[in-house]
This record gives sequence, structure tokens and C-alpha cells, in this order.
Amino acid sequence: MNIHITNVPKEVDFLDRTILLVRDHLRHDVADEMILGALCNYFVGIIADREAIRTAAGQHAVVTTALLCARSGAVTELFLPDCELLGPSAPLEAGDLASSLDACLKDLVSYSIDWAKRDELDLLVVIGTPTPLPKSRRVVFLGADDWSGSLGGTPFDCKWGRARTPFGPLAAAGLAAGEAFKDAISGLEHYSIDQELFRQLFSPSSHGRVALAPIGTGLPTSAFGTIDIISAGAITHCFLYSIMRLEGANGMFRVIDRERNDVTNLNRYSLLRRSALDSFKTDSLAELSSLGLMGSLQITPERVRYDHDSSKTLFPLAPRVLLGVDHIPTRWLVQQQWPRWLGVGATSHYLAMASFHTPQHDGCAGCLHPRDDDAQGNIPTAAVVSHWSGLMLAAYFVRGTSQAMIGDHEQVTYCWPMRLPENGAMWRSPIARNLKCPVHRQSATTDGLGFQTPPNHGYP
Repeated sequence: MNIHITNVPKEVDFLDRTILLVRDHLRHDVADEMILGALCNYFVGIIADREAIRTAAGQHAVVTTALLCARSGAVTELFLPDCELLGPSAPLEAGDLASSLDACLKDLVSYSIDWAKRDELDLLVVIGTPTPLPKSRRVVFLGADDWSGSLGGTPFDCKWGRARTPFGPLAAAGLAAGEAFKDAISGLEHYSIDQELFRQLFSPSSHGRVALAPIGTGLPTSAFGTIDIISAGAITHCFLYSIMRLEGANGMFRVIDRERNDVTNLNRYSLLRRSALDSFKTDSLAELSSLGLMGSLQITPERVRYDHDSSKTLFPLAPRVLLGVDHIPTRWLVQQQWPRWLGVGATSHYLAMASFHTPQHDGCAGCLHPRDDDAQGNIPTAAVVSHWSGLMLAAYFVRGTSQAMIGDHEQVTYCWPMRLPENGAMWRSPIARNLKCPVHRQSATTDGLGFQTPPNHGYP
């Protein structure tokens, strides 16, 4: 089937960074329109039974799968029983789930598509045991518990349970969206630089399970206190999107960023709608909070870039700080304040990662990121990669807030979303003290602010 996308410069410019990412493995002579055709000529259906859709966990999986697929260009069709949204719903408005989600999708993806009548979907994502199922070329079933998500080809591979946190359902949605993304670009294999490598990265996965915490991990606290977040970008969006869905979540978050939302952010900012473009990033998050769409999370916007000058005004930071900023020297600057708990999220092409740093660990953010990559221009990104980084950071954060023991071997997590269901797709490791760490090489005080480089573990 041929597809025609109208007004390409105006309407699908939100996919620019996704196109850059797909180009990682394609010949340089492949036109943007060919990549757009692969991404946008892909049809995903999402269906859930009445029991699953009337739970918060089921709704988390449905909404997140739909938004992640749409942010990568897929056409999404919903097959859902009538029900009201449960709990915080941003970026959706409160009300009927199907109509609110449909309105959000229209406020996200505004390009025009003309297609011949389709007699089947490309991918059907199933939650629960609904019948009958729409006709689809491929069907995947999702499962979830409190801390893990799973995907399989039959309802016997993974059953939908009653997860009590959003983390398992959001992991399941990430698995489904990853399969949709791979499937959409699989038709470009002929144009790949290395067809064998292309197949290894993007071939479909029949089943898999991903855990964000070890078996036996208890329920986290939902009282977060006061937190500072540096950057209002994609990872911060995905982090807030995740934790606000925890029942009873409450906390005061100061978000520090000076940039405005632009159209290229739509492909991965999980709380951003097209109608919020051109507004300050911090202000759009604060507005969602003020409207009650983020539950009891309170967002205080701080319209400033965090650098050596502004750090003097913002000093001291909160005891717990989260970093989603791409700029590596900013990570060093924040680490020099040695917060009691520091979480870092990052992505690089198809790699997502998250780490945390506490007084009990030698390795700081500078040890993990000792060199500035000095990235210029638009960074290649996709919705599902940012989703995993923010979700892993959120899992670290709520476990740390609950003062739950997190093993040394878990201090940093790397994952490859395109291969998540396979062994080795998620790798956890301790962080060793790095002799080349720029933070530890700093003098005992910096810029007169009194940042101390304490003895032993490098923490006060």
C-alpha cells in the first residue's frame, strides 16, 4: 500500500530526531520520505477487556502504549470498553478514557494521511482476554506485576495481573512500543548498511520479561518531599509521567530549565502536547500540575539554565536531585554539591541508562561520565528510548525514597530497548571510583560556594 503524507515540512517535523536515529543503520542515500513512509504507514491496534481497563494498571498500559507508538509516527486505533480515567492522567484530560486519549493523540499528531482501506492491522496489542480480536498481521499480549512487564505471543505466555504500582504496566507498554518501532522500520532492511546487524537489532521478539526491581521488592512510598530536577527535557517528562501514576504520589519538585518547547520535542516528551509548543518547558509542566492532572505533585518552575553563575543563586540544591540534562559538564557541576541522593538519566541513540549516587558508593556522576561528548545539533532520539531511561530513573528514585536496599550491582542500569526481551538487553553494574573523574579532581571548594569534596567516599 502506498502512503501520501501532506505538508511534510509543517506536519511531520516532530519526527526529525526519530529519522536521524533510524539513519544510524541505513545508507546515506535513503530519502527522509522513505523513512517517514515506514514510520507513518504502520497501524497499531490496542484492545483491553472490561476487567483490565477498569484498573489503573490497565489504563497505564493502554495510554502509554498508544502515546509511545504515536510519538514514533504510527497510526493508533483503540478498541476499548467505555470507562472513566482513574487517577492522574497527564497529558490526557480527565474524563472518558477513549475520548480523552483520542483527543490527546489528535493534539499530538496533526499530519494528514491518505491510505487505501486496510483490512488488517500491522500489530495488535492485547491486555487481558478480550474477544473477539480485530484482524492483525501480528498479535502480542502484555502482562505486568508491581515491578516487571512482560510480552508474549499468546495469552498463556503472560497474563495480565493486578499490578499495584505503575512500573510493571509501564514496562509492558515499553516492550510493546519497542516491538511496534522495530516492526515499522523492518521493511527498510534492504537499504541497511549491514543487513545482518540490522536483523539482529530489529527482528521481532516473540516473548520476554523485564524487571525494574528484584523479586520480593515491596511497595514504595508515595511521599517524596522536596526534590530538585535539572532540565525539563525528555527524561524528566518520562520520570514525572511514571511517578505521578503511583497511587497517592505527592511531592514538591523544583524544575530548572530555561528553554521553550519546540516541535522536535513531541517525539519523546511524554507529557507534551502540540498545543503547548513555544511555551517554556518548566511552565508547561507547572500548568499540568496546577490543573490537577499530575495528582498531588507540585511543580515549581525555575526559568534558568543551571550553570556556574546560576548555581550560586540556586545554592543549595535539595538533598535529592535528579538530572536529565544532556550536557555532561552540568552533571559534574551538580555532583560537586554532593547531594544526599543524585539520580541521572541519559540516552545515546538506541541506548537508555540511569544511575544513582549516594554516600554509600564510591562512584559519582563524574566517575560514570568522565568526558564531555560535546554533542552539537539535534540529537537522534525516539520515544521508546527516552521512556526506558525515565522509567528506570523513576524506579530508582521511589526505591531510594522508600529507603529500600538497592544492591551495589544495581547502581547503574543500561538497556537496549530494541532488544529488551533478550538476555543481556538490560545490564546492571556498580560504579567504581574513576581516576579520570573531573569531579574528584576539583579542589576542596569551588567558586566560593563551599562545595566540599569530602574524604573517603566523596560524600558528606
